[in-house]
Amino acid sequence: CNFAGASLRGCTFLRCDLREVNLAGCVLEGARAVEGTRFEGAILNEASLRKANLRGLRMKGVDLRKAQLDDADLTESDLENAKLYRASARGARFDIANLRGAEMISINLMNASLARACIENADLRGANLHGADMARIRTNPEVKLDDALLTKVRIHPRLVRQEVAE
Repeated sequence: CNFAGASLRGCTFLRCDLREVNLAGCVLEGARAVEGTRFEGAILNEASLRKANLRGLRMKGVDLRKAQLDDADLTESDLENAKLYRASARGARFDIANLRGAEMISINLMNASLARACIENADLRGANLHGADMARIRTNPEVKLDDALLTKVRIHPRLVRQEVAE
């Protein structure tokens, strides 16, 4: 199927099989995908997914190059081997997401949350991680962070008031 350039703003996808569907350049701002919707191998390059709710989706190998993911929620999503080259994901949530092997070169993750995400073998060269929450991420020596902006990145869990008082 080819939905390239379509405006699907605010749509709800319920049990949709969108594997390998061409959604390049689509406007999916505020969209929701729930209950078994699958995006494996879908083409979403240059798509606008601002404030989209994509929690817990199967998105292995999805093409999100130059996509707009600002303030999107991808918590617990499987983005293994996803292509996120030069995507913008400012303030996005990737908590507990699988980003193993993801190509995230020059991605903008300013103030994004990747808490407890798996970034093993991911390529984050030139990424903007300023202010990102990377507490308890799963990583390995193969992660590439050359030239990444790592200022104000949080890598330790916050202490609750009770722990600080002790």
